[in-house]
Amino acid sequence: MSHFYGELKNKQHKDKTMRGFKTTGINAEISTWNEKISSRLYHDNGTDGGWVRIEGESNYLLINFEIINGRIIITNTTEE
Repeated sequence: MSHFYGELKNKQHKDKTMRGFKTTGINAEISTWNEKISSRLYHDNGTDGGWVRIEGESNYLLINFEIINGRIIITNTTEE
């Protein structure tokens, strides 16, 4: 049974779904010509967590987080 579930909605084509398991997590990437948002969700030590990376042309922001008891806890941020 999947632990993570992703959905891509597109008005021109069929909607797409993606599943991830506790052992593998789930990754996603959305991009334009100049920017990109990458994300990874994973399961570790009884918490759901992950990171979101937002990239511009010359820098990026990386946000690490955990979800504990339904609350999002930011554990670290990095900007370069």
